[in-house]
Amino acid sequence: MTHQVVKVVFFILGALSTGLAVLGVVLPFIPATPFLLLATWFFYRSSDKAHHWLTKHRIFGPLITDFRDYRAIRRRSKWMIVIFIWISFVLSWIGFYHSIWLVAGHATGALIGSLVIWKFPTLEDVRRSETATIDPESDENRGR
Repeated sequence: MTHQVVKVVFFILGALSTGLAVLGVVLPFIPATPFLLLATWFFYRSSDKAHHWLTKHRIFGPLITDFRDYRAIRRRSKWMIVIFIWISFVLSWIGFYHSIWLVAGHATGALIGSLVIWKFPTLEDVRRSETATIDPESDENRGR
């Protein structure tokens, strides 16, 4: 494939990934973050304008840059994600499930998703540990 065709395909895949990420914000069974990171990757390789728009977006931008720069998630975001996972589980259980196997499957997915989110470092802790490792009194930092 030519370079232009690859760029068009990557742009389309980036747009689809962005759409799935937006759906993932609203629907409990679609994870938003992986699609958001995938969209960033595709746009980085296909469209400077789309990549800039996504990384500067007022909602998605900070999530992308935090993860890109620190491989960490903000504490508030972790709480919001996990709370939403479990609220959607309870609402689905009450409203839609008629099978114990569906409930068990969804509960397992919710538990795994929650554990994955909590496994990532918390951004505030990462930043704190980075600043704590810099000793302003050391000879190296005084320029001696």
